[in-house]
Amino acid sequence: DLATEPSLSEDAHFVSTVEMLDESGTNMQKLLYMGVADGVGSWREYGVDPRDFSRMLMGECQNILRDASSECSATGGTACTMISPAELLARSYKRTKEANVIGSSTACVGVFDSVHHQLHFSN
Repeated sequence: DLATEPSLSEDAHFVSTVEMLDESGTNMQKLLYMGVADGVGSWREYGVDPRDFSRMLMGECQNILRDASSECSATGGTACTMISPAELLARSYKRTKEANVIGSSTACVGVFDSVHHQLHFSN
């Protein structure tokens, strides 16, 4: 069925800008993270809302970045380095599974490095 109501979508996304240390560990840089997840609709056949998994996965990505950015600000930049998209997705997945959210999704997370003008991504 085709839904025209956005709240019924199985998709989720996030966009976050954070400041963290670059690879050298000496300079702060702005990083633009973004991600998208598409929940697997066939979970409905088992009484599971496919929106829950994709929304939590992307929400946890945002939470992890917010926490890392706050920690970075609190320590004056001494304990924060760029989180790779693969690491961010892995941490988010772990939190989602620990919360016992049932489901699955496709997902892609990327970060734009404004210093080197590079896009790094993982799915």
